[in-house]
Amino acid sequence: MVKTFFAASLLFLIAVPALAQDDFPRIQMGFGYANFTMPTYVQNPISLAISSTNQHNSGFMSSMNFNFTKNLGLDYMLGYYSLGNNSQLFSNIFGAKLMYPTDKITPFVVVGGGMASGISGYYSTGSSLAWRGGAGFDYKLSDALYWRLDVSKMSVHQGIDINNPLNTTWIGNMNIATGIVFTLMQ
Repeated sequence: MVKTFFAASLLFLIAVPALAQDDFPRIQMGFGYANFTMPTYVQNPISLAISSTNQHNSGFMSSMNFNFTKNLGLDYMLGYYSLGNNSQLFSNIFGAKLMYPTDKITPFVVVGGGMASGISGYYSTGSSLAWRGGAGFDYKLSDALYWRLDVSKMSVHQGIDINNPLNTTWIGNMNIATGIVFTLMQ
């Protein structure tokens, strides 16, 4: 009995590292261009009516991915967007990432929450909650280099509506980002 247990344990210890040879990127870091659509509110001076138009804000997006398995990982997204009129928006969002890797393309979905901060001139306009949810894909250029397209809905908490304190306002729309992703650890 002891010999059988010892032989089975030895076989298990030899087999486990062979099973762990699953090749997938463990740590990835990406950089690229981002475009965040956000509504702007304009008041008509004649009728005093307030209308909303979508403004496309160019910026920069950096992502860091820690993949626990080939299908599940942790996603961190840092975004910087120029809002015009000497104003910027910074976002830091952590989330979960589900992937389905193939030979060349790895489609994924991501959802997460975090904080966003606004800056106007040299002064902070405050921080608030932010979230994003979306999908995209990584196209494999080599074992260490990918091209990524990420399309997600991102919203930033604007605060409480003065006219209705029970109504909180979330603003935001599509965030489209593309760039290069480097595999730091396989």
